[in-house]
Amino acid sequence: MGYVITGIRATGIPHLGNYVGSIKPIIGLQNEHTFFQVVEDLHAVSHVKKADILEQNILTITACYLACGINVEKSIIWRQSQAKELTRIMSVLSACTSPEEVDELMDRQNNQGMDFLSYMYPLLMASDTLMVNADYVFVEVDHKNGLAFIKNLAERFNNMYGNILRVPSPIHPELKEMIKGLDGRKMSKSYNNTITILESEERLHELIMDSEGFTFTDENVEKETLLSLLSTFSSMEEYDSISASLKNNEIDCDGVREMLFLSINKELNPIRKKFAEIIKHPDYIQNVLDNGLKKMREHSESHIEKMLKAAGVYY
Repeated sequence: MGYVITGIRATGIPHLGNYVGSIKPIIGLQNEHTFFQVVEDLHAVSHVKKADILEQNILTITACYLACGINVEKSIIWRQSQAKELTRIMSVLSACTSPEEVDELMDRQNNQGMDFLSYMYPLLMASDTLMVNADYVFVEVDHKNGLAFIKNLAERFNNMYGNILRVPSPIHPELKEMIKGLDGRKMSKSYNNTITILESEERLHELIMDSEGFTFTDENVEKETLLSLLSTFSSMEEYDSISASLKNNEIDCDGVREMLFLSINKELNPIRKKFAEIIKHPDYIQNVLDNGLKKMREHSESHIEKMLKAAGVYY
């Protein structure tokens, strides 16, 4: 048993990559660990830029997590900006960080137009993590540089102020590869290649079957992408059967798409139905976030006070 932190940026509806790479594994581990799930609105400010949309994103994302099966008795979920002490933590940790380090991590040389809040993303992420004194950080394997930054920051703080911060270890989702999007690359909003977990049955079918984004010049890449997605959402027996049929030319890529649609739709259908009920009750959703904040503070308050006082900052 341990305390695990993870987060999701509040830029819109979670997509299948979020679901398979984070939400579903968390649900499977809820009996083994206590999860701190941060709905990251501060991370999203630079991307959303409209308060009403950001507010709706918070409600939608929280409702999605509840619809997927997050148990608020076992997992603690709150809105990032509700934790007002976070900015003080971030200020203290900034004293342990050099601009050159963040420049390299954010590849500032190739991102000259980056706003300062986006630039401070690593520090904000580290502040979330070290504020709750988590044992583990649940991250995908491609976030190793960010995790190394958090570890180095914790060690520097401890060298300055005493052994106060726990240096967290990673927990990675058990994925053979990153979830692929509609173009064969990693599924990401940055690539505009995502399928959200709330797509209607009709829209899901359209996305998969009508080649919207599924245009490949190389048939082998197309087959590889389709089979990769299918392996995530079908049983091993179904996958082996369809894969063999494709290899033996007993089924074409359109046939694989149809099977892929059926598999994904089967998994998303109960989530859609639960979400439709939960989102009708915004007061309930806000209550979940408020209770999550309260639980986070009950767990972290003495640690936060000790951390800030060590640096000479009022709590």
